[in-house]
Amino acid sequence: MLVLVCSFHPEQPESPWIMTKGALGLAIHTEGTTSAGAVARRVDPGERTRPVNSTPSTVSFSFNAGVFGAGVEHPVGGSATGHEWIVRGYGASQARLRWDFRSTKRHPLVGDHPVAVLIEFDPEQEHRAEVLFSAEMKHPALGLRRHRAQLPLKTITLTA
Repeated sequence: MLVLVCSFHPEQPESPWIMTKGALGLAIHTEGTTSAGAVARRVDPGERTRPVNSTPSTVSFSFNAGVFGAGVEHPVGGSATGHEWIVRGYGASQARLRWDFRSTKRHPLVGDHPVAVLIEFDPEQEHRAEVLFSAEMKHPALGLRRHRAQLPLKTITLTA
């Protein structure tokens, strides 16, 4: 089991930058493999959501012809409650996996988000995991900026 925590916090409390999206990738490599290499058996979370309470909206059409006026109101949208995803995990039964993080209208992408993967591998062979992170940040005056980084912790050696 490999557990990672993605922390989304502004560098300074008064920073105008807002994190809008993030992605954490993990590539599992097996050295000198002659058989099947290491694979992720379970990715957690598969999806993490937050509740959404929205008010249904309506579309109105009206016209006036002299002293006579008529109008039609039609409700638009589905239910008033639901869920929006903030974290999604991909890659079960594969050697390459990833988690996508996003902010929603009511829930900014701030705080700690733990993610985990259960990895199956042969303890006789050497295995390593490489971590890659990408992010999209927004500034009120400068717009969107995308960043991609190989983390300082470039590889993680997997042992039984």
